[in-house]
Formats: sequence, structure tokens, C-alpha cells
Amino acid sequence: MIAGLSLALCLAACGDSEESTRDASSTPEAASSTADTNGTPADSTPDESEAAPKYDPNGDERMFDSLKEQYSGNYALSGELSISGGDKYPVMFEVKGDLRYASATVMGMVTERYITEEGDLYVINQGTTVYEKYNHDELGNMIQNSPQYDPLFAATGAFTKAELNGDVISEEYALDYEGVTGSITYLFNESGALTGVKIDSSDMDSEELSEIVLTAPKDEDFTLPELTDYVKNN
Repeated sequence: MIAGLSLALCLAACGDSEESTRDASSTPEAASSTADTNGTPADSTPDESEAAPKYDPNGDERMFDSLKEQYSGNYALSGELSISGGDKYPVMFEVKGDLRYASATVMGMVTERYITEEGDLYVINQGTTVYEKYNHDELGNMIQNSPQYDPLFAATGAFTKAELNGDVISEEYALDYEGVTGSITYLFNESGALTGVKIDSSDMDSEELSEIVLTAPKDEDFTLPELTDYVKNN
């Protein structure tokens, strides 16, 4: 039932980097500098790396940590979702505290999903004006805390490795949700903006979220529409 209710967000893992890689067992190398006899740098003109340090996959700083500090528990994400390499379609995820909103537009048909403060789930099909409601006592916390409703933070486990391939930064973490195994990979550009999320798991379809835009959630987006003219389907 859970698989049938969820907007999946599980994606293919990143390929191997040709430039640099750091896994969880790597040890950062000590930095060194060249100095003259007066203790000042031999070349006083800063090179490119000194002026704008590049991401170091062998270092200890993770882009994901900054992402989580800024957006955990409070974000709106719009993007394009592809399942198993199929066509992309627009999706939206919003998280504010315990509230969840998710929508997908497939072949012009919009399906919206709301998780209320009580933990109830509403699945609303705007095209057919049909909706379903699932009470919190039959769902528990599994849906509310699932990556299908909080794709950025709900299922992120231990750090596995980081890679830098050109100007693309990738950080891979273990997938940690209700016994589901796999990996979740975040893609960033050099400025630290999130550009993609991929999840690879033998327990889920391979999926990829791209063209990501992150903003603040809107209170009105968590308000259920008037359902008087909708037909309850369960």
C-alpha cells in the first residue's frame, strides 16, 4: 500500500569520477606552502586556487551539511523527475515542520498529496475530481518521514564518498529508510547550488530529480482545497 501511495524519488547512482574521489575511509592530506627565508610566500600573487578555493573531495566540508542547515524542515522544491530513465515530468515537494505537500503533473494530469498536522494523507486528482483519504492511525509515521515526501533529508544516512568531476560536485550517502538499502547522491555546482538528486536502490525504481529550484514554502500550499465537488474513492 505504501508503494502505491507514494511519489517515488529513488534514482540512479553517479558514475565514477575521472578527476578526484574521496570515500568515507579516506584521510585528508596535510596542506603545505612554499615560503622564502623571511617566512613569506615565495609568490605573493595568489593563484586561482588561493583566490577561489575549489571543492576538496578529500576534505571534511560537505555541501550537504550546508544544504541541511539552510533547508531542513522548511523548503519548497520544484524540479523534473525521471523514473528509470523515462520521460521527465514536473514535480513539487514542500516541507514545513510536520506538514507535507507533493504534486506531480503527468500528461497534463495533476495529482496532489497533502499530509496534515494530524498525519492524515489526502491524495487528490484534479483532473478527475476524485480524492482518497488515509487516516494517520493506519499510516503511522512511515509516510510522513519517507523520502517520497521529504526527498532531501528524510532518508539520508552515513556519508560514503565525494567526487569532483569538472565543475560538478557529487556527494553520496547511504539510503536509510525502513530497511530500504541503497544510496542517495546529491549533485551541486561549484557555487554550492543543488542541481540534482539521485537514488539507487534494489528495493525501488531508479529515478532522478533534476532542474531543481529551492525556495521557502508557502503556508497556503498546505491548505486542503474545498472537496465538496470531489468524489471520495475509498
